[in-house]
Amino acid sequence: MTTVNLIPDQAHPGVGVPSEPSRSARPWRSFFAFVGLLVLCGGVLGALFVVGRLPRLEQRAALHAETAESIASRPRVQISVPFHRDKPADLTLPGEIRAFQDTNIFARTDGYVKRYLVDIGDKVEAGALLAEIDTPELDQELKQAQALLAQAQANRQLAESRLELAGLTLRRSQQLNSRGAETRQVLDEYTAEFKVAEATLLTAAADIEAKAANANRLAELQKFQKVLAPYRGVITERNIDNGALIRSGSTQSLYRIAQTDKLKVYVNVPQANAIGIKAGQPAEVLVREQANRKFVGKVTRTSGAIETRSRTLLTEVVLPNEKGELYAGMYVKVRFDDAGGLPLLIPATTLVINTLGTRVAIVGPGDALHYQEVQLGRDYGQDVEILQGLSGNERLILNPTENLIEGVKVDPTESTVKTASAAGPGATLSGAVARH
Repeated sequence: MTTVNLIPDQAHPGVGVPSEPSRSARPWRSFFAFVGLLVLCGGVLGALFVVGRLPRLEQRAALHAETAESIASRPRVQISVPFHRDKPADLTLPGEIRAFQDTNIFARTDGYVKRYLVDIGDKVEAGALLAEIDTPELDQELKQAQALLAQAQANRQLAESRLELAGLTLRRSQQLNSRGAETRQVLDEYTAEFKVAEATLLTAAADIEAKAANANRLAELQKFQKVLAPYRGVITERNIDNGALIRSGSTQSLYRIAQTDKLKVYVNVPQANAIGIKAGQPAEVLVREQANRKFVGKVTRTSGAIETRSRTLLTEVVLPNEKGELYAGMYVKVRFDDAGGLPLLIPATTLVINTLGTRVAIVGPGDALHYQEVQLGRDYGQDVEILQGLSGNERLILNPTENLIEGVKVDPTESTVKTASAAGPGATLSGAVARH
């Protein structure tokens, strides 16, 4: 019960009014209210923390329990080992067909095209007439050179006659001088004239050789009036028309001819397989547009050096093409028998490919599991080539599952599954394996 003290009002005697509460009690009430609010908030936050933390603790405990159970139970797994082929695999690589010979034919003389006799696509024999060039200026130069040659030959005959006369005169002078009928001065003059005649004859002979050489040069140039095929082939370009001006030394060719009765196929063989390529071995050329046909060529030569940028060996395969069924410039695939080497292979089902990389699960010492990162090579379908990461003596787990964690002990059993690669050869290049 609340007690109210009534104090008489001085203005109104006999009337009582309530008294004011004590001022010292108010701060204590506010302090206790603030402390209560803090306690309430702390309790709410603590409850929320406990509610959020408990599931994580339960999950971690369950994971540790599962790991301990897995280690204790030793899950049974099937294992396989890396292996090599008994016989080298076939090697299939992309290639490009080129003509056996491909030649641009240029003009060797100046003039005008008198006529052309072949066009693109025409097959020609070696020495066949392709075009004729009219060379009026060259014809006149040749006539002039021949006339100068005839003049030089006449000068030589004149020099021979003068030499013969000088010889007779010298001999008579020598006889007269020996009898004292002629002076020494006259004999010396005839001797000098004889030597001059000899030098004149030598000069005439040299002049004949020079003018004959010039005449022969022009005669050879005149032969280029007829443009001939250098070998048997097909015309792939024609860059002239009748009446066109022709200049020797021009960069524009008259024709382009290619020999296609046999072709060359160029293939870049990877460094890992270069040792399996030898001159003389057969090679099968696969053409997508003629899948039912079989074209067989022969390796004729290699570059003999690995190209440093691509790490490949340039290989040349010569392919017969008498019927003209293949064309230069075609893209093909070339298969070399038993040239794929003896790579280290593992079953594709042993791979684990995820965000951690490409790995395999290995059963190590004490049957403990270890994940080993590997580098893949070619994909043979059921089997995959391993370039780095394995030595060949490891025990690999087939179809590893996600519950097999690092370090868990397993119960390995040898698999009886035979892979295609172990059964026989016949692998080809294909894409990479992707699992998990």
